[in-house]
Amino acid sequence: MSHNRKGEIRKNGYNVYPELGAAALWTTPTDLAKLLIEMQRALDDESTEVVSKEIVNGMTTPWEEGNFNGMGTFLDNTGDISYFQHSGGNEGFNCLYYASMEEGHGAIVMINAEKFELINEIMRSISTVYNWYAMKPQVIEQDGLPSTSDMKSYVGDYRFTEDKNRVISISFKKDKLFIASKKQWKSELIPKGSRVFVTKDINPPATITFDQNKMIVEQGEKYEWIRED
Repeated sequence: MSHNRKGEIRKNGYNVYPELGAAALWTTPTDLAKLLIEMQRALDDESTEVVSKEIVNGMTTPWEEGNFNGMGTFLDNTGDISYFQHSGGNEGFNCLYYASMEEGHGAIVMINAEKFELINEIMRSISTVYNWYAMKPQVIEQDGLPSTSDMKSYVGDYRFTEDKNRVISISFKKDKLFIASKKQWKSELIPKGSRVFVTKDINPPATITFDQNKMIVEQGEKYEWIRED
């Protein structure tokens, strides 16, 4: 059974989404781990029985210089270790995997709740116990801090310029600013300056810049969102 962000059991169990390519993959941590292990083995030239090295190279290589997007994965180079990873979130469920390209380790966390901050905390704990470089706490250099009135002025719903159906919400609570996609994920925004913030619980982190009625999201590429009136 699945739960919402308040911890309440969802009456309908789980949603069936029309976007089958993006929201209809059901699997278990064990089966996903088997695939990730075969991808790691292909990278090490140990086996190509399940997936070819050519495909895995495409999945673990940035498609553009300075970008961290592979084919169906996100890439995270932390210290001397490189990882490929991806998260997932439907109503009532969240998940995340991290897999090393060189060291052969990795982890998968799946929960039947909308608590992505919990997944990140679990992944950070795993990294700490096993001394991995993944998911280390962020160190953010700050150049001035926003005032309370600044942060409150950024509150609102922002619609993606390239897809009018996608909306992100900015909220202010207990002197903190949050970014969220309703019923999917939520992250605190850590200030770098008066108008620039970094996501706390999204990996790789995204940089958020507020400019009048616009919100610029930079996560490898730049995306523009317009605030609703």
